[in-house]
Amino acid sequence: MTYTTYRFGRFELRPSQRSLQIDGKAVSLGARAFDVLTALIERRERVVASSELIELVWPTVVVEENNLRQQVAALRHWAAKTSICRIFLRPPSKAPLRTAEFYR
Repeated sequence: MTYTTYRFGRFELRPSQRSLQIDGKAVSLGARAFDVLTALIERRERVVASSELIELVWPTVVVEENNLRQQVAALRHWAAKTSICRIFLRPPSKAPLRTAEFYR
């Protein structure tokens, strides 16, 4: 069985294990924020519409876009604290989110 691991800077994300580490130490990130981060990283080569993210992160629940905004804000706050501020790029005027600077 093959497990995918994504590495970016000092970070390592293992979606199947729901594990995020910085310099080999576990990082605490909420479950939904982890799911948003994983979805963005897995689709890092293209723009991801907010409706697609909502469907991926909340597949069985009806939620408003505000829920997604809260999770993205939490990720941006986390990224700023951990010195990887360029995780999320947002083109002008409510365009979909993009990810940058990730590699497998």
